[in-house]
Amino acid sequence: IFFSVDIAVKEGQAETQWRLYRRYNNFSKLERELASRSPGLSFSSAPFPGKTFGRCTRLEERRSALELWLRSVLQHPCSQKVWAGSLQQFFQEAHQVRTPFM
Repeated sequence: IFFSVDIAVKEGQAETQWRLYRRYNNFSKLERELASRSPGLSFSSAPFPGKTFGRCTRLEERRSALELWLRSVLQHPCSQKVWAGSLQQFFQEAHQVRTPFM
């Protein structure tokens, strides 16, 4: 199962948009990397969702929780500093496997 992430980057007057696809394990790897760079830091209002096996009814809950968590990560000051490399890799790797809609 892949989760899609819609990206919009605005630079000056220009805005670039694309959609990328990541598996839960990719998000989990990112979460572990960020936690290792900032031990003890957590997002109480947007905790990282656990993995549930065989519960397709909870997929939308997980998608929503991943979105909330990722938004919190991107809004945190560390996203521009100590986490920047991990975030860049997460988005670049996903960017390479994206498929355009036609």
